[in-house]
This record gives sequence, C-alpha cells and structure tokens, in this order.
Amino acid sequence: MPNLVLMLAKSKTFALCFILCLTIPLRAQAERIHFIRAGLTSSLKDQSISLITNSNRMEGTFNAFHLTLDTYGIYEQKTIYPGVKFSAMHNAVIYSDSFADNQIKYVVYAGGGGVVGYVKDYAPTIRNHGGILGVAMNVGMIFAFPGTNFELGLNGVAELALQLRKMEEKNGELGLSWYANGILRTLIPQICIYYRF
Repeated sequence: MPNLVLMLAKSKTFALCFILCLTIPLRAQAERIHFIRAGLTSSLKDQSISLITNSNRMEGTFNAFHLTLDTYGIYEQKTIYPGVKFSAMHNAVIYSDSFADNQIKYVVYAGGGGVVGYVKDYAPTIRNHGGILGVAMNVGMIFAFPGTNFELGLNGVAELALQLRKMEEKNGELGLSWYANGILRTLIPQICIYYRF
C-alpha cells in the first residue's frame, strides 16, 4: 500500500511538472507575441488594414501584417475590379530619436517578408488579373505624438513577385510573368495611421 501511494504521488508530481514544462513556454510565447498597433494605410496605389505585433523587444524588431485592396487601374478607369493582397513583413528598427523638445518620437525601420494575392498588373488591357506570389521589402518611419495613442507612419514597399494569369497577348493561355507593378509603383509613398494599444 505505501508503494502504491508513493507511485501515485510520484505520478502526480511528474504530471504536474510535465504540464508546467508545456505551459510555461506557451505563456512566454503568448506574452511576447501580441498586437500592439492597428491602423489604416492609404496611398494612390492601395488601401490596407494593418496590424503590427511585437517580435522581440530586445532585438528592436516587429512584425507587420497588411490586408490590402489594390486599386491599380481603378482611378484611371483601366479596370473596374480591384485586386486583393496579403503581406507579412519582419522589420528591424534602424534608428530612433525625437525632436520638438523630445515631444515627438520617431523610429526608422526596414524589413522584408512575403506577399500573396490576386491583382491586376501594368497593362493597357482592362482585365489581366492573376495570382501573385513573391517577396516584399519595405522601409519607413513611425511618429509618436505626446498625449495620444495615435501614430503617423510613412513607408514605401517593393514587391518582387511572379504572376500566374491568362496571357491576353498569347491568346489567353495560362502563363507566368513578372509582377511589374510591384517594382514600378515602389516610389509611391504610403501614409499610415496607427492606434497604439
């Protein structure tokens, strides 16, 4: 009987240690990765809903996720169908400082990640939408103002991607081409308004 009690006590202790070993890393990971900013990004090329999460505070890095409505061709009446993209970026803070008597703080960052979507590319034709998959790079700044949780951002994004689409120049055959707009529209700036949680 004492051996049975000892075995049960050991098994409960083992089970408790096992559960703790599993939950402590999960809790630590959950504390490290959480939403810190949400906002809207707008430019002549697209509009996005953006989320920024902590990556690792010690390294000065963060992750940014953008769900984007690509408006290429809409304003010029080249198409009536907008495109949709999703991008995820891992960014590193390059420089941070403040001005106006330390009232306005700012960071400069750069990073890269991936992009996937269904968009129209540069072309005179009305419909040449297709699926894209590739890498994305960005550089930007975020300004924080005293007495408010709202922040202002400015960035530029380049996308090097392949597009799978019906090639109208080849009698509608399915084919791969470079996503030209990803490079041609790199210098169009994006303005971001974030809310800091």
